[in-house]
Amino acid sequence: MSKANRVTYLLISLAIISAVTAAYYLFFVPAFNEYQGIIFPWSQPPALETGWRHFAFWPPIPSTEADPFVTYSFIAPFVITLLGIVVFWIKDRSSRVIFLWALLFIIAITIAQRFSDFGYFFLPAAALLFTAAVIETGLLKKAHRTKETIFVHKLWPLKAIFILLLLVTVMFATACNPPSITYFPIQQEISPSPAVLGRGKLVLEDGCLRLWTGKSYLLIWPPGYSYRTIESDVEVIDEKGDIVARTSQYKKFGGGEVPSIKLLTGSSPPENGRGPYWMVGEVVGNWYIWDSGAGPGIIIVGLVALVCGIAVFLVLRKR
Repeated sequence: MSKANRVTYLLISLAIISAVTAAYYLFFVPAFNEYQGIIFPWSQPPALETGWRHFAFWPPIPSTEADPFVTYSFIAPFVITLLGIVVFWIKDRSSRVIFLWALLFIIAITIAQRFSDFGYFFLPAAALLFTAAVIETGLLKKAHRTKETIFVHKLWPLKAIFILLLLVTVMFATACNPPSITYFPIQQEISPSPAVLGRGKLVLEDGCLRLWTGKSYLLIWPPGYSYRTIESDVEVIDEKGDIVARTSQYKKFGGGEVPSIKLLTGSSPPENGRGPYWMVGEVVGNWYIWDSGAGPGIIIVGLVALVCGIAVFLVLRKR
């Protein structure tokens, strides 16, 4: 078997594996997972809902956050397929260049999504880069038709602007203000806990720690729990002093939905302490075995490195 065929089969295998992984999380991983036990009369177990009910690919749906692992497992087959097409099936040099620039543009849009507001720095740069690629490809085709040598490296300032804006985006995204918590409700005493297992992402929203499951539950923590801020993260500490949760982690929380926070804390919540409410019985563990809160960040760093590498390579190749 030739080296080209081995690489082709490898690309196909990776695409199939990533597609199967995406389908598994989409159709078989529930947002909630019930188990047997006693629950409060007013606290009904949430219905089982699989990921496809909450999944948003493009454009983003307001109030719906896609699981990043599901998102990237869907993106991976397309990226791998595009790379395979570019490398093995497109013989025309100018067409290969435009496909590479288009792939770069798609990755840039994906990163911009994850950077949220900082993506506004990135989107104009990505559009500018794609425009430069179209112009460059047109010049290459003209040179091919007329057998003339046309130097297209004069477009490199446009690409340099893209790279500069990319670096600005990364610096702004990594230099965010430290998180601030204004309301951290704690139960007055240990109460009978609803026997429901909630799965979701721990997020900091409007000064409150919430469990994102498609709904945004304000968490009511057991007695003795506290928190501390570490750079851009918030860590939750139990009564023993152990770190049990961190923002951006996908966690499993024992407990259940309750209709009122005043019954458990003895006071009314502030304006940002709106419901629905989730009474935390215990933090059971991570939703994903590999989830340490850093997984999505590592993926983003990898995509940024890939974008920079492709851009620098294409710029230097034309100079």
